[in-house]
Amino acid sequence: MGDARQELRVAWDDLLQELSQARDAIDQPERMPAPQNERNLAEGYRYLLGFVHSAVERAFHEDPHFPFFRNVLHLINKATIDNADAIYFAAPIDGRRRTRIYGRVEDHRHWRGNPPAERGRKAPQYLIFEASQGILAGDSGSLAELRPGLKTQTGRLDSTEIEVDPDGRFEILLAPEPPRGHRGNFISTWRHTTRPNPEDDSHERYANYVSGRQLFYDWEREDPVHLGIEELGQEGHHPPTYTPEDGAAQLRRMGALVRGQMQFWNEFYTVLLEVYGKRDGTSGPRFMPRNAFNQPNAASRETGGGQSTNLYAGGVFELAADEALLVEA
Repeated sequence: MGDARQELRVAWDDLLQELSQARDAIDQPERMPAPQNERNLAEGYRYLLGFVHSAVERAFHEDPHFPFFRNVLHLINKATIDNADAIYFAAPIDGRRRTRIYGRVEDHRHWRGNPPAERGRKAPQYLIFEASQGILAGDSGSLAELRPGLKTQTGRLDSTEIEVDPDGRFEILLAPEPPRGHRGNFISTWRHTTRPNPEDDSHERYANYVSGRQLFYDWEREDPVHLGIEELGQEGHHPPTYTPEDGAAQLRRMGALVRGQMQFWNEFYTVLLEVYGKRDGTSGPRFMPRNAFNQPNAASRETGGGQSTNLYAGGVFELAADEALLVEA
């Protein structure tokens, strides 16, 4: 009892130390924070606590053998560059085992390029699932996690290909390989890569996350899909008894996640996107231009974030107090 008590107290102190380092990303110049003004300082603490909220979910409730989908970005945890027309979701998995995703959608004829019914409920405009190996964007706290080969997508499936039953139900099997005779939706959780992982020189990759997005166009009629996920063979089982070792490890992971996310996204905006100015001191064009969009780019989990079927463009817009921005597409 005494050892457990001491172990957990030390882990709690480690958590607080990590949170203090995360806080420094709000106002310490060496942490590359946003420009210092009263609003940015106040927003910084709200931003930090959003990552605390997310880290509680992830550190204490991520079990690849008993997964569930959580909203990765939402009102409480805005994180970065999120889209108001999207639901972002993810769940941990063990890519060496078989996992089942299931759900039900309303009218989805637009997934095949056909016009929907004039009335009634509809599926989201677009739905995608991707299985990948590697940490989630920002967890390391360093842009070095964007090195080629460090993260790998093992498979994907989107709404242009998802097979749906007449009643709107669908299932997706995730596994290293499809079982013999398997028919229907499948996402591979294994990939042999030609480029080795720069950290361990391995070529064999097994997915540890499945993530995706639901994108919406018709807010009046399109309904989110309620998704279920389970590892096959775990039905009727429950996680092992919680231990002090589990608690200590999760406390430390929570702190590391918050610190890493704060530091990574500061560097991402300051160094990679050059939002606050050119890093080399020149006056040339920035990666994120002022009051304009950059050239569309492909992105994915392998490049720090995004979905591999989507193209992205962005810019930084400076508005006066009496100005507004209207974007038409």
